[in-house]
Amino acid sequence: MPSTFPWAGRPTGRWLLSLLLLLSTVAAVAQVPKTIWVDAAPGTAAARVSVSGLTQFRAVRFQTTVLRAALQAAPALRSSDKISEGIVLSLPLPDGSSQRFRVTETAVLHPRLAALYPRIKTYNAQSLDNATTTAHLDLTPAGFHAQILMGATTVYIDPAAPGDTINYRVFYRSAMRQGGAACLTTDAKRKLPPTKNQLRANGAQLRTYRLAVACTGEYAITKGGTKAAALSGIVTTVNRVNGIYEQELAIQLQLVPANDALLFLDPATDPYTNTNASDLLTENQRTIDALIGSANYDLGHVFGTRVGGLAYVGTVCNTLFKAGGTTGQADPSGDAFDVDFVAHELGHQFGADHTFNGTTGFCAGSRAASWAYEPGSGGSIMGYAGLCSPQNIQPSSFPYFHSRSLDQILDYVAAFGTCAQVTASGNQPPVVDAGGNFRIPARTPFTLTGTGSDPDGDAVTYTWEQNDLGPAGNPNSPVGDAPLFRFLPPSASLSRTFPDLASLLAATAPPPGELLPTYARRLHFRLVARDQRRPAGGTDYDTTSVAVVAPAGPFLITAPTAAAIWPTGSTQQVTWDVANTDQAPIKAAQVSILLSTDGGLTFPTTLAVATPNNGTHPVLLPAGLSTTTARIKVQSVGNIFFAISPQDFTISTVLSSSTSGTPVAGLEIFPNPSTGVFQLTVNNRQAGPITMHVMDALGRTVCQETVSKAAAPLQHHLDLRHLSQGIYLLRLTTRQGTSIVRLLKE
Repeated sequence: MPSTFPWAGRPTGRWLLSLLLLLSTVAAVAQVPKTIWVDAAPGTAAARVSVSGLTQFRAVRFQTTVLRAALQAAPALRSSDKISEGIVLSLPLPDGSSQRFRVTETAVLHPRLAALYPRIKTYNAQSLDNATTTAHLDLTPAGFHAQILMGATTVYIDPAAPGDTINYRVFYRSAMRQGGAACLTTDAKRKLPPTKNQLRANGAQLRTYRLAVACTGEYAITKGGTKAAALSGIVTTVNRVNGIYEQELAIQLQLVPANDALLFLDPATDPYTNTNASDLLTENQRTIDALIGSANYDLGHVFGTRVGGLAYVGTVCNTLFKAGGTTGQADPSGDAFDVDFVAHELGHQFGADHTFNGTTGFCAGSRAASWAYEPGSGGSIMGYAGLCSPQNIQPSSFPYFHSRSLDQILDYVAAFGTCAQVTASGNQPPVVDAGGNFRIPARTPFTLTGTGSDPDGDAVTYTWEQNDLGPAGNPNSPVGDAPLFRFLPPSASLSRTFPDLASLLAATAPPPGELLPTYARRLHFRLVARDQRRPAGGTDYDTTSVAVVAPAGPFLITAPTAAAIWPTGSTQQVTWDVANTDQAPIKAAQVSILLSTDGGLTFPTTLAVATPNNGTHPVLLPAGLSTTTARIKVQSVGNIFFAISPQDFTISTVLSSSTSGTPVAGLEIFPNPSTGVFQLTVNNRQAGPITMHVMDALGRTVCQETVSKAAAPLQHHLDLRHLSQGIYLLRLTTRQGTSIVRLLKE
């Protein structure tokens, strides 16, 4: 995937027409029949056939003839369209559910080219069940394809095998086995004007570029050996790239009218060297200029089967180098080809550099020092996900750009990519506020939270991105201002916790790209907002910074510990290491104490509000609460840092009863029932020995202990893990009396 740079409206006729248009629109939004697809019966051949490299999937059967007839009613997508336009189509999801989508037809093919290939159709879809979910669909002689963008998750629907237009696989992107591909050359530098970030609010205009895509004979053979088959494959890829570029950049690509002249079917006679990327760039420029004409396209690319990816950087609209891009894989289809390679290489042609900061594997020699905002291999489109072992952050790229890539591309198209057809989209970009700046202790987790909205009422998703440049190196051993935190896909949440909450709760070493700062430094972050308007998505961002104070931290909870068993309704002491966070320059004078009963995933119960940050505070537990997955969170007031108790502890109801003698004052036993360890509390000031006899249902003593009690409350763990499950009686005797308590061992 590397790049080389060259340099771098009494009834009248009009009234009747309006009425007919209205009636046709009503018909167009009718529900599509539900019999378009069904799940394949388990155990049948249809359920067993698998897309190459697929580990988990949902097998479905599509009636493509019925689907094609239904999609003929889809109206053409206009840049001003809202979600109310389009037919309604239900699509299957991998988890067994489905979602309804409003579908409109798009024009990946120029109308003259579309007239020649009427069975190649493309569509845009917006979910009616989840406003942040969008999809791009195509129906070609090769079958039906869908790319469903669901924020952190991408779903694909593809034919089970080449040429199979009945059996389909529905799967998550993560279910694909990822394979590496060689990066061929070292990037050279091209001098572009400095990024001014003047276009950070984007989406009011839709830019449409004329794309010319050629193919080698080898590529055509993998698709079926005909021009219609080769064009079908190209359309699937370009449609999926449009799904990304429209939403991220308000950029749309349309194949030129004579694109079929660029489809070569015989490797022996095509003008391309399928095995040499550098030669392909020169050959493609010459071929497209000769067959299409330089004035008739804005950027060009060639698909092959061998070379990985290579492209000039910043050449869209540049007459000398605008066809300088190539992508090739042995199987030129699917997520890896469409996103990791084609979207990546086109990103280069639109002016974007690499964003990874890693130095190993194929990252070596390909890092762009001025744009290396992602640790390790990176995870955005312009990263090298999966290619930089052992510094890989993830196996493949998310179908989203880092905001710094958005900066580069938007700056480029404003200054140099001016050959696009520009139309008003009718979309107002979202509005976002990252909040103020903060000081936090080192080695301490924190949560950033912003605010956001959309003037049009569109659904908005958000990403928090670190924006720091520093020395290249291992993501687990950063130095200076090197990036610590990985790029994550957008979600509906306005908050992000650093590090990842799952690793924080597991109390394990954080994964690469989730490393807390250990030394004094300033961290810079962007909160990036994306609306889901089609076809011109709106974006905006705001910035904030976090100063890490090294003499302070880590801010830690010291009690409760994992062994703690707290009785429900009791008052307990929470303690924490203030770690200089009450002192300048942090000056966090107060904290709040929160309770989780789901292992730290949520903290819905507030135990203390704005109490002094002095390291200790008594809390009253809610009555009737029982859980074995309790956690405590101490949250700084007016700041973003916090601590969570490192392991789950128990809150249990107390079972205490006396059947004879004078009851022992202050006796509590919990948890009861228990899996084996009972905590006995004798909460009085009476000193002396305490004898405990545990008896089974037959009255036999199965355990006996004597402990010495001082003139102070006593806590003692009675360990019955060696006994079988059942009911036991505990007779506890002191100088002042005897209590007999029933114990239930689970």
